[in-house]
Amino acid sequence: MINADDAYGAINQIREAVILSPSFKVIRSAGRIILLDGSRWLWRNLTRKLRGKLKNQADT
Repeated sequence: MINADDAYGAINQIREAVILSPSFKVIRSAGRIILLDGSRWLWRNLTRKLRGKLKNQADT
């Protein structure tokens, strides 16, 4: 879901997974997803916004 730009949906799914199975393995996997995929999602969105701003500045 993070790769499909649905961060809120991914957070809800992770929350439900931890609630249903609060084992260390599930929590560790959830943390890994948030850190790795979440940082990629954030980077992708930030660069997309910066490119748009730079393009707008170049057009004016």
